[in-house]
Amino acid sequence: MSADTASEPREAQGGAPQPRRFFYGWVILGAGTIAHGLASAFGMLGLGVFFLPVQETFGVSKTALSGAFSLARLETALLGPVQGFLVDRLGARRIMFVGVGMLGAGFMLLGLAPNIVWFYVIFVGLIAVGLNIGLSSPVFATVVNWFVRRRTKALALVLSGTALGALIVPGIGWSIGEFGWERTAFMSGLFILAVGFPLAAVMRFRPEPYGYHPDGLPPEEPGPATASIRSSLDGFTVRAALRSASFWLINGCFALRMASTSAVPVHLVAFLVEDLDFSTARGALYLGLIGLLGLGGRVAFGMLGDIVPKRFALSAAILVQAAGLAVLAVAGGNVLVLVALTLFATGHAGGGPTYLAIQGEYFGTRNYATISGFGSTVILVGAVSGPLIAGALADNFDDGYRYAWAGLAATAVISGIILTFVRAPKRARV
Repeated sequence: MSADTASEPREAQGGAPQPRRFFYGWVILGAGTIAHGLASAFGMLGLGVFFLPVQETFGVSKTALSGAFSLARLETALLGPVQGFLVDRLGARRIMFVGVGMLGAGFMLLGLAPNIVWFYVIFVGLIAVGLNIGLSSPVFATVVNWFVRRRTKALALVLSGTALGALIVPGIGWSIGEFGWERTAFMSGLFILAVGFPLAAVMRFRPEPYGYHPDGLPPEEPGPATASIRSSLDGFTVRAALRSASFWLINGCFALRMASTSAVPVHLVAFLVEDLDFSTARGALYLGLIGLLGLGGRVAFGMLGDIVPKRFALSAAILVQAAGLAVLAVAGGNVLVLVALTLFATGHAGGGPTYLAIQGEYFGTRNYATISGFGSTVILVGAVSGPLIAGALADNFDDGYRYAWAGLAATAVISGIILTFVRAPKRARV
């Protein structure tokens, strides 16, 4: 066993306890947080900064360009079960190396696309897949394996990496203005490779092969904590999870929430520039603020999800996000835009870790990545439709974006209400 994977303390032969050694789960958390920051900077948040420049270069409608983002989400969701299976069988590190390589190469090639068709091919075939298998699903599955008692807090910490990504987004906007989106995409690819490969190298999928145990607790310690760990490790089979109503209700409700989560990052800058006369750089700054403004939500809902039933915490986060969308629909200046983004970011930031944690709590960790992969196929309904609906409304109505924000707020409210009634499945875990 290597030095960096030393086991938890055991009784020495003479009977004296050995000192407790460093828990490698903290390394997992740190690397996961940076990985999610990278994913946010060049995925959820940063890609929205490219939207208008790319549209102008290729001379296409917002609906047509939104199709690339929606198709990417569709592909990622449909491949979710396969990706989850590979992560569960091969571990996170190998999958992350492949994904980071695809993501970096995709950005480097993106600026060379001669037309919208090749833009679609590169964006969907390399960037979307690389983003998910390089910096998303393997990271979350690994954190779920390493933490049980404080799983929601751990996931919230990883997702707080969005704030790191938010610091990069204004730089992307500045670079596009100075050097063009093509050169910026190439430089982004180099940056992704330089940061992403070292992050993949430190990942360890499960603690047990390296002499650790979830939360750093040795198995000899009895009590509720270790009982919850054993229960989580037992988990559901994939078939049992898919046959439970809870699986479909949780993921169906989250699909409604994802409609706005996917639409706002893609279209916010365009809305601010075209409807409120913001500059592109200023719009990029406000887009980046989503990551920073959400820090409080991650902390608050991360703590709340470990105190109250997670379905209540998730419902509350979605309703706060809906309130932000409702304010954005009527915003006419800086003040209301900031209020809207604060509410949206708080709810958005709190919903992510709570959703991931409730999946682990309800279905266990034995097949977590595979079950989550199937969940992503349900969520794709919202993830795909959100950007398309917002783009179509903006193309066909003067206040199309405002109609989009209002409609997405309504669907989020419905989602939040339903979730309060979704209890953990009672089916025996086999």
